[in-house]
Amino acid sequence: MSQVREAVTGEYLRALRLPSLARRYEELACQAADQGWACEDYLRELLEAEGQHRGGVIVQPVERGGDERQFSMLYSCLPDKPNHQ
Repeated sequence: MSQVREAVTGEYLRALRLPSLARRYEELACQAADQGWACEDYLRELLEAEGQHRGGVIVQPVERGGDERQFSMLYSCLPDKPNHQ
């Protein structure tokens, strides 16, 4: 990554307060390139790392009947957060 792009990315991550993404995005980008991940898979891995850093935010599929699949966000170890299901 060029120094300018790296600096801009770092500034966005600091401004948006995404410390786990700041630590892991380069490592995961290399892994994604080596393993041929789709962009969505790379993004999901980054978001999962940030969720774990923030105390265990987990998103998982929940069957709701029919062909429709919905997702549920579970908050664990986060003070003052409701448990969504």
